[in-house]
Amino acid sequence: MRGLRREGHRRRRLVRFLASGADNDTSRAKVGADLIPGFQTEVMGAYGYVRVDNPAPAAEFPLHTGMPPKGVR
Repeated sequence: MRGLRREGHRRRRLVRFLASGADNDTSRAKVGADLIPGFQTEVMGAYGYVRVDNPAPAAEFPLHTGMPPKGVR
């Protein structure tokens, strides 16, 4: 039951933050910056994704040598 209560906690905090007009208050920018990643993690988790804080460098793929995609010249 405790897990169910906690679900949506970050979302409610972010909505309250935005509804209070604090998003226009530069002195509270740090609070908003801390709420956004938590909200993103919660939403991604609801859809089965996992947020990675420090992803590995992107893999290098070979250059495309086939036909260009439609609409690209």
